[in-house]
Amino acid sequence: MNNPQSVKPTIIEFKREDASKLADLFNSFDKEGLWPGGFTGGVPYTAERVLDSFPASVKCISILISTHEDKFTGICSLHPHYEDPEAAYIGVFGAHPDYLGKGHGKALILKAIQIAAQNNLRRVDLDTWAGNLRAVPLYKKSGMFWIPETSVRMQDYIPGIRNFPLAKQFLSKYDWYSTQKRKLELVPDEIKLEEMDVFRYEFFKDGDNLKVWIDRYGRSIMGIERTMNNERLSIVARLKDHKVIAGVEENLVVSIENNTEKSIQGSVFLSGFEGLNFTKQPQQSFTINRGESLELESRFLVSPEIEVPDIERKQKTIKANLIINGELVPLEVGMRILAPLEFRTQPKSIVTCPGTEGTIQFNIYNNSKNAFIGKICLIDEQERLSLKEHTIPMKIPPKSYAGFKADVEISRDQTTSVIPLRLFAKGKIKDSEIETKIKTVYVKCLTPGGTVSYVGETKRGRAIIIENQDVMASVCLRGALLEITHKAGPSGPQKIWARGGFGVGPPFGFIRPVDHDYELVERPEGLQLVLSRMHQDKPGVKMVRTLTFYFGTSLIKDQIKVINTNPDVTYELNARIFGRAFIGSEYSKLVLPLDVGILEHETIGFPVSESDLPTDPNKYAESWVCFEDPVQNYCFGQVWSKDKLFKIRAREGSYFLPEYKLGEIKPGESVSTSPFYYVIEKGNWQTIRKRYESLIGKRFSPKETPLIRAKPLFDVKVADTVLFDNLKLKTQLTAVNTRNKPATGKLTIIPPEGWKIQPKEIEIQKITANKTFATDITITPPSGAELGMFSGTLSFSAPNQEVRFPLHFCLLSKQAQASTEVTTKEEQNKNIFKISNGLLQFKASADFAGCLYFLGKDSTLNQLGTSFPNIQTKVFLENYSGGIRSFYLDDEFNFQKSKTHEEAFKAEPIEEGLWKGVQFTYKTEKQEEMKGILGSVAFLTLPFSNVIKVKRRFENPTSASFKFNNCLWISPNVGGVFQENVVIFPRGDKIFHFKRAEGFAVSSVEPEKGWAVVVNRNKKQSLGVIAGNTGRSTILSLDIGKTMLELFVISRVLLLPKETCEFEDFVLLWDEKYESIDKMATVLRNQRTHV
Repeated sequence: MNNPQSVKPTIIEFKREDASKLADLFNSFDKEGLWPGGFTGGVPYTAERVLDSFPASVKCISILISTHEDKFTGICSLHPHYEDPEAAYIGVFGAHPDYLGKGHGKALILKAIQIAAQNNLRRVDLDTWAGNLRAVPLYKKSGMFWIPETSVRMQDYIPGIRNFPLAKQFLSKYDWYSTQKRKLELVPDEIKLEEMDVFRYEFFKDGDNLKVWIDRYGRSIMGIERTMNNERLSIVARLKDHKVIAGVEENLVVSIENNTEKSIQGSVFLSGFEGLNFTKQPQQSFTINRGESLELESRFLVSPEIEVPDIERKQKTIKANLIINGELVPLEVGMRILAPLEFRTQPKSIVTCPGTEGTIQFNIYNNSKNAFIGKICLIDEQERLSLKEHTIPMKIPPKSYAGFKADVEISRDQTTSVIPLRLFAKGKIKDSEIETKIKTVYVKCLTPGGTVSYVGETKRGRAIIIENQDVMASVCLRGALLEITHKAGPSGPQKIWARGGFGVGPPFGFIRPVDHDYELVERPEGLQLVLSRMHQDKPGVKMVRTLTFYFGTSLIKDQIKVINTNPDVTYELNARIFGRAFIGSEYSKLVLPLDVGILEHETIGFPVSESDLPTDPNKYAESWVCFEDPVQNYCFGQVWSKDKLFKIRAREGSYFLPEYKLGEIKPGESVSTSPFYYVIEKGNWQTIRKRYESLIGKRFSPKETPLIRAKPLFDVKVADTVLFDNLKLKTQLTAVNTRNKPATGKLTIIPPEGWKIQPKEIEIQKITANKTFATDITITPPSGAELGMFSGTLSFSAPNQEVRFPLHFCLLSKQAQASTEVTTKEEQNKNIFKISNGLLQFKASADFAGCLYFLGKDSTLNQLGTSFPNIQTKVFLENYSGGIRSFYLDDEFNFQKSKTHEEAFKAEPIEEGLWKGVQFTYKTEKQEEMKGILGSVAFLTLPFSNVIKVKRRFENPTSASFKFNNCLWISPNVGGVFQENVVIFPRGDKIFHFKRAEGFAVSSVEPEKGWAVVVNRNKKQSLGVIAGNTGRSTILSLDIGKTMLELFVISRVLLLPKETCEFEDFVLLWDEKYESIDKMATVLRNQRTHV
């Protein structure tokens, strides 16, 4: 290949058949340091992805490609500006790493500027970032200026300058790029012309020069100076300051300097905008002799009623059209219009309820450089606020704040409503009489479940505000942009959804926002906001967006309707809803139900692109996603129907965005998207899932929903973590990545202290949703390892982050040391089973209600309280057996109604792999509430183990359904003295020690944790209980001072005809240490039966 530096690139237009070449170019942008975070998001581009994504899928003027030897070396996409019809926007600009600094980027950007000029556009905009050290100088050399206080927005006015009349003589003689003089510093371009904020272009060649001043706010040429053949002509229109105070008279001056060989014959015509009034016009015609200058002065007032564009848009301007010796010189000066006084309230949003009284703090800022002297007038037209004062004298120094308080009172019979409170100021600033625009403050009176609406002013213009006690939604009429604020969050109001708009295409994007018509409709279920407008590029297409705000909830429904009123054209259209997460949103975890399961992942740098997750809606098992704030226990969810849904996209900095395929829409027809919902709730993803089931799933069943836990999108785990001896174990390590972004890195295994795991380090290469990694590892515990939990770490180090996964091993038994013996005998006239495993022994009897009544490390000390051999009453608990027993319990905890102990139990030995023990079965005859149910309870243990597995099973052979509670009753007697027993249990992130005291106490364990420990610190012994199914079981402790301490694992059972269900719980004997039981609970619940 030739040296790229010596080869001039060829610039071509992109064609769809070249998508694979563009994919190769995009993939080359992932070179480290070239693009922040990588261009592809870790998922390589394909031809299909190129055609389906930006810039090929959006509206464009041109997609320019630089090539060399048929290879794509760079791209510059030029689009219609999203705000300004006089400008264009560069969407994607970049060069192949092999061609950086070879002139390919320069050739592309100069071609884009040329195309903009040929389309009579004045400006080209571009967004980049401050750290783009390589490109920012190129941009500036190409005529771009970095707008101060942005990061980093750049504007290039070369297209407009090339077409400007007084500039054409110079630019037809000289090349603008080579003659431009610029400082190429990596800083914003803060340039002043007196007090005005400007950009300045300067071009020099052979003694000739051209200077052009750009008004930053007017985004226009405000002045020009041309020197050709030693003849200089300068014309500049300017204000004293860009900040114009509405209602205060201001000056506009047009300065002309004639240093040419001829006198100038000229005229000037000024034009403004609605709300601007010229109080003094300049002389219309003039003559300026050689060597003379002239200042044309005018004065004007701007009405306080004027609507001011937001600061990100072009501001209001005065056009000064001059005719100089028959040649048009169109200048334009912008202004930042400020109200003389700005009113704010504290609190910002005033929400009350009937019977409320309080104080509103008004803060007033004087924007003028002169003092305001006058009064503030308050108007309560509806007389529902009981104002005590209506006029407040006020003196406010220049550029300063002042304030006052207004006491209000809402009557007790006030219904849900919006009460307007109007205020304005009247007085003087310098010599001008001022009466400000009326400011309306809305006092919202909300009753429970109430929703109000009103028209408000926002930074982006007029908006419809809909508000209830929990949520405020603002819909800007310009663009129909939805913003959602959660008012009731624990940390105060939080903006969640921003710039939530919609579009109909293709193509999409770069449609300049326009005002929408709107209608508010009250329905029985909620308030509907209907927004509509005609499509700008598709004649006859009417677009309607309906937002439904449901009464008494934080639920919002979004739906798009497209109507074809064109009598001659059939359209084939799609519709999109777009928006983004508000910067600062606190939802740190994403949960989503893919076809492989419900998965979760932190939202740090995720998703990195829309290709990181499936875009096919059918890849989602259910139609919802949830963003969680686990700390505050709040979540934001999106719920949708798959009807007409074409794609569901997610990218960094946004939530999930749907695209609907509407198909052909013939003249006179209309098509609607399926509904899309926004949900803000207290809780987690399970809350959002329930919303999905009621809104979209629309199904119910006698079955209970099983507890499902979300799994990580990227996970590393070891297959076998339960060891049944301290011998070498061979097992498998797997790494699963459900993202499309490949995971590559080094996995380091840090074993528990004294343990050995081989290999220690494993290289993992590019695993994705379709490519799971698995490898064999060998685990060797130390020969003297005791029973219990041992913890290490799995550390995965990727190029951009390191993730650590817990690694817990449980040494559950030592089968080489002992075996489990199951024997039968008679004890106190009862047939019993005795099970010994070399470490502990227990006894259980079918003749004693299938109860395990003895548990200990020897035959002398029972760690359980018991009434064996008879069922008795203990304090107020009837049918007491003590030990560990399974029995029926109603919802009112009426022990007297439990007849399980009267059933006929049968006993038999049972084996499950290494687990051995006894099983008691019965058919329910005595308990009428569950008559016909076949039940069983089994007690099993392992060789030389301190763990007993309690397995309850229920089978319904009937054609009826049954719903009941089954309880595992455990009577601790740890250390042989139950009065010394203390119950320890978890609640959230706290551990409670329930000390014995006089009186009655009932406590429950948090279901998710599902464990409790009874400790006798004097004897240094403990008994632990682990609920195996935390979704359907809760542990309760019952403590009556010095007379009773009982534990209950209460399990909900729902059996449909012919169904069975099982519960596996665990009882452990060990020393008084309990710290590792949380880890052991997780391991035991996840264990597989060892064969």
